[in-house]
Amino acid sequence: MEHASSDTRFRERLDELDPSHLRPLCKTLFAQLQRAKGLEGFAYLDGHDLISIDGTGYFSSQTIHCAQCAEKHHRNGTTTYYHQMLGAVLVHPDCAEVFPLVPEPILKPDGARKNDWESNAAKRLLTDLRREHPHLKLIVVEDALASNGPHIRHLQALDLPFILGAKPSDHAFLFDWVAASAHTAEASFDEEKGFRHRFRDLNGVPLNHANFDLEMNFLEYREHAPDGSITHFSWVTDLLVEDSNLMTLMRGARARWKIENETFNTLETKAITSSTTSVTANSISAPCSCT
Repeated sequence: MEHASSDTRFRERLDELDPSHLRPLCKTLFAQLQRAKGLEGFAYLDGHDLISIDGTGYFSSQTIHCAQCAEKHHRNGTTTYYHQMLGAVLVHPDCAEVFPLVPEPILKPDGARKNDWESNAAKRLLTDLRREHPHLKLIVVEDALASNGPHIRHLQALDLPFILGAKPSDHAFLFDWVAASAHTAEASFDEEKGFRHRFRDLNGVPLNHANFDLEMNFLEYREHAPDGSITHFSWVTDLLVEDSNLMTLMRGARARWKIENETFNTLETKAITSSTTSVTANSISAPCSCT
């Protein structure tokens, strides 16, 4: 090949394809990365790689649309047509590099609410991921939308350990249980730079009333900065929480943001039309002629 096709030409050819036709290509590229030891030293926790999963939009218009477009109807009578996808990226808290895997298109039948369409797309993504990489040791890190009974049971069925965000507003039962337990542990670590890390944790907590038999391990974290500001996070996980791994779990969970900063933002702000990653991230959608 002497000349790479333009972005427009790529779209003309790829937009009509079923996304499944591109999966073998991406799997081959990932296998070459593994054989070349491109992932050497990237494992984070007990030989597991962290995989961050999140949704993003990559097309929006009030005039251009196709049969596969999701629709947002506004009060003024206008309609916004858009496409979204669920990305999956290998991340590491100490590495600037990320390694995108095959994204999953969020289809029009997946539902009208964000909780619905991300959940349905995640089922397909995780099932395909485990089938294509059965021996890859992974820990899934996701936001609080994922910390619900059906999604957690699906992760367990696929033998995928996880660290999922949990918000007090969405998991009141969980936080009340932790606050009332006599076994809840607390720990605090100070850094020379003036940062204080405070943890609260409890293993074996019921997720909620509806999933009382689904026991989670709970981890809460507050970062007190020298300027007085406080950053707060909390998660549920199936990994045992101990004093020895508090910082490790926290840093692994916070690495989830790399799918936003090093992946989605990079694709949105930089035109890398010769990159396979860019092609897959922008083109793997339902067959579409919007772009």
